[in-house]
Formats: sequence, C-alpha cells, structure tokens
Amino acid sequence: MTQVLEARTAGATDTRPSLDYRSFATVDDAPGWRVTALDQLATWLRSKKRLDLDLGIDGTHQVLDRVVTVRHHEASHVSAFRLVMEEDNDGGHWTTRVMVVEDARGTGWVSVDVVSAARQYVGTPWAARYFLDALSLTDAGYPLRSVPRVMGVAAIPELVTALTDPRRRAPVYVTGTDATLGIPFDTWVERVTTWTSDVAGLAHVVVLDPVATAAFEENVGREWAAPAWAIRTYQPGLDLDDGSPWRHRLLGTQRLVDHSDGATRRLLGRTARALTASQRPPSQLVTWRRKFDRLETSVLTDAIDELSVEAFTTSPTPAASAASDLDLVDPPSHQTDARATPIPQADPALMVARELGRVQSVLGLDDLEDATLTALAARMRKDTMLLADTRARLQAQDARIEQLDEDRNRLRDELETSALETLVAQDEIASLKDRNVWLGKELARHNDHATAFMPLPEGTSTDYPTSYEGLLERVEELRSHGLHVTADERRACELDAVDTNGQTVRTAWDALLTLVDYKRACDEGSFAGDMRSYLANTPPGFRNVPPKKYASGETQATMDQYGDERVFAVPDLISTSGRATMTQHFKLGKIGMVSPRLYYYDDHDGPSGLIVVGYIGRHLRNTQTN
Repeated sequence: MTQVLEARTAGATDTRPSLDYRSFATVDDAPGWRVTALDQLATWLRSKKRLDLDLGIDGTHQVLDRVVTVRHHEASHVSAFRLVMEEDNDGGHWTTRVMVVEDARGTGWVSVDVVSAARQYVGTPWAARYFLDALSLTDAGYPLRSVPRVMGVAAIPELVTALTDPRRRAPVYVTGTDATLGIPFDTWVERVTTWTSDVAGLAHVVVLDPVATAAFEENVGREWAAPAWAIRTYQPGLDLDDGSPWRHRLLGTQRLVDHSDGATRRLLGRTARALTASQRPPSQLVTWRRKFDRLETSVLTDAIDELSVEAFTTSPTPAASAASDLDLVDPPSHQTDARATPIPQADPALMVARELGRVQSVLGLDDLEDATLTALAARMRKDTMLLADTRARLQAQDARIEQLDEDRNRLRDELETSALETLVAQDEIASLKDRNVWLGKELARHNDHATAFMPLPEGTSTDYPTSYEGLLERVEELRSHGLHVTADERRACELDAVDTNGQTVRTAWDALLTLVDYKRACDEGSFAGDMRSYLANTPPGFRNVPPKKYASGETQATMDQYGDERVFAVPDLISTSGRATMTQHFKLGKIGMVSPRLYYYDDHDGPSGLIVVGYIGRHLRNTQTN
C-alpha cells in the first residue's frame, strides 16, 4: 500500500510524458459479450500470471507477490466488473486495472490500465491483446485492431471522417506508399506492423496503397497529407481548418531507415501513451471508477465493523469452561426404565451464575463490578464513534479525491488549450513580423525611409475591452459603421466567469472590428466576396482575424437537431418575424465545453445594409456535445 501511495504522489507532480498503458474502447458485439470478456481475463490470468481464479466471486486473493481484488456491481440494468492486481517483480511495483461494463442492451466498454510505480515503459498488456482478439473494440465507432489496416482509394472518405471526428480519442498513424523507392508493398506493411506493435489498443494504424496515398493528399491538401514511406501521427481533435498541421508530426523515411526496429517501435509507443494520458478520461469511465472506489471504502469499513465485533468475541477462558460445568442435569438419550425418573430442576441462582460467567468470558472481563462495566460501555461508545468517524473520513476523502481529479482534468484541458493557442499566436506573430520586415524593406527600397521607421501613430493601436460586460458597453461605437448587436447580454456576460484573463474577449472584439472592416471593404469596392475569401485575401489597410477562427456554417445533422437554437433577433427589415437563422460564426477560443462563439447574419448587401450579431455566448449544442 505504501508503494501505491508513493506512486500516486509522484504521479501527481511529475510532468514527464506518461509511459503507462491506458486504453478505453467501446464494444460493438451482441449482448452478453461481458461473459466472453471475463473468460478472456480468466485465460490471461491462468496462462500469463499462473493464477486460477473464479472471477464470478468477489474477493481479494494473495498469491506470492500478487494481490488480486475482484468486484462486481449491478446498477440500473448495468453489469460492471473490476479487477485490480498489485504485483512486485525486478522492475518494481505494477498495478493493473481492468474494467468491463455492459448494459441490458449489450452496449458498453472495456478499459485496461497498467501503471508502473517506477515510471517504466509499459508494453502492450496481454489482457488488452486478448480483448482485441475476442471482442469488436471501437473508438468513436471506428474499429481498433491489433495489426495495421490496409486502405485503398475507396476508403479515403472513411479515413478523413475518422481523422476529423471530434469524438475520436486514439491517435491515427497513417503511412503512404508510391513507386519511388521500389519497396514491395507487402514488405512495407510487415515493417509497419513491427513498428506499431506497441500501440495495439491505443491507436489506429493505416497503410495507404499508392493510389490511395495520392487520393488522400488530393482530399486533405498537401500540408495535411501522409507522405510515402513515412509515418504521420494525427492527434485527436484534428481540424483541417485550424492551420496547425505541425501538431500532427511526421516520422520521415530517413529516421525510419537510420534507427532500429526496436527504437522506432518504442518511439511510436511512447507517443501513443503520452497522447492517451494527456486526454480527459471518458465520463463513463470516471463514473464507474468512483463507484468501485466507494464500494472498496464500504468493504473496508464493513471489515472494521467486523473487527470491532470480534474484539468482544474471544475464545472461551477456563472460567467459561468451568461455568459450563454448572449444567446440573443432562437429559438421557433414551428411557430404559418403564418408571420415569424425575429430572431435577436446576437451581435458578446457579443458572444466573452460569450466564454471568459466560458473559464475563465472552467480553473478556476480569469481573462484573460497576466500574468494570462502566469502563466497557465507555470503550464501546468510543469505538462506535471512532468507527463512524473513520467511515465519514473515508467517504470525505473519496469525495475530495473525486473533486481533485475533476479539477486536475479541467486544469489539464485549460493548459493544453492555452498551450495550443499560444503556439498559434506565436505563428501569427512570426508571420506579422516577417511581413513588417518585408514592408520596411520595400518602403526603404522606394526611399520612403520616414514611413519605414516612424513609430506607430497615436490612436492607431487597438483598445481592447477587458470583459464581455465592457465589450457590450462599447458596441454602440460600431453601430454607425453598420454593425447591429442583438445578442442576449446575460448570456454574453456569463462568459466573464470562465474567461478570467480576458483572452476570448479580445478575440470577440477583433471579430467585431473585422465585421466592420469587411462591410467597409465591400461598400467601398475594395473587396467583393464572402467572409472566407475576405479572411484569406484581406485588402491592404483592412482588419482581419485568422481564417481558422471563422466557420461559414453548421453541418446538416447539427441543424436538423439543434437548428432552433441558432435562431436570433434581427431588425424587421431583415425578417418580419424579427428573428432569423444564423450559421456563420467566429470561434472565440477554447475553454473546455464553454468555448465561446459569436454568430452573425450578413445583410450588408440586403434591405437593411447591416451585419447583425445575434449571439455571443458559450458553445451551442451540436451532434458532438450530447
């Protein structure tokens, strides 16, 4: 137990990439697959751990250097199972946790975690391989396989859909091929199988044939493509419009040639483990972890209860044996004489003495004096209070751990989002610096040295609001420029509680100013086209935002289910009902599930001549949020 606590403490502060194996997969099999899963676990324990256990019975088993705890739990037509194995070997202390959850309809999931207290690299556990072989495991509906999947051109739409699916948790390793190196296709597939053997259950692996390689590049663009004879890692959360292809790294041909198979296998395995560990655990996994942890607390406190009772249930002392000899008469087993022999009646005083002696023996008391009995009662009251206090403390610790886990996951999400936003901002800053240097050179080349080196004139820098409340107070400044804001002030100001550093407020103000300049450019004839074209080719002297911040619409599935949430107030000149559907929007930033959005209606060339901002607030529901 000490080793486990030390490992948890170390893991709480260690910022190195995780080397543990943590897999989660849904199961796409007929109802009753849970039986198959437990059979596979039992086979794994027998064949790999030399443990022959009945996994249908709850309990804790200790065999040599291994302690295995088995628990079942039934709740709301859901059957859940957890196995926890603690073991020690030359590599240190290892913890294996396996969970299997199936509901009455057959839907459910499995998870396999193997953690090294010494932070050693954890290879793919045999338990996970057994599951992969026996069950149809999926990640967001896409099959998880123990070997690479070879794809032809017909499967490219499926691949693109899987890569961009926001529900996907597992990274996707994609490698292309062509005719340049003369490597037989089957040989390359074998090499990739070897290199990716440590990502089974953690990642998808795809090998594209030459035709599919070209089709994939044509579909996603060169910057997002998977080159031939290289391996590209597509992280979860891929957005082909986010302008950050560098996040999805490439393992080039030369690197594959120069390093051993083992080094490449370990590199890809480390990447998969780090990416898996960096994500927030699925909500259903967190829920059942907590249920089983509470169950373990209950088992512990019940055991303490039993120990408290056993403390007063000691073996009979000689005094007790002597007291039992006070039984004066034993009834005969049969009557041999026709004349009944009267049975002597026991002396009541002796009967009371016998019972008192038995009580004294069971309670382990020296005597039955008032002081002794009073001390016993006080001790029992104290033990009862201590037990209640222990139970309450354990329950409070469980609740505190759950809250700390939730806080850690939230902070990790915010840190990852902040880091990504910082990298994107650094790219934009670098691009602007390059442009400024180029413009300075051009001005100097045209002998306009004064303009090239003059400081920024007063009044030309942007004065940003520091809160959404402050932003709404300033929108009147923009009304004269044809920007009309009808957004619900309450929903906008709610964002101030989560955007504590004002980061998304600045983006929102930039978006409003961009709308103003877009309308001005169109009205003045400096530009003709839609917002996407404007952001990609902004005329000189006009403001814009990064193209990735803009979305021209919503998917049909989202509009079918949640289109009514995107109907907002507009002037009567636009709609006699005073409301209109808005799908064009700006993505103001990522703050967990809040991730604010700004929706607008473009009527700059319509009857009103306005651009109407109908919504500023938290991310509206879509097909991926529910």
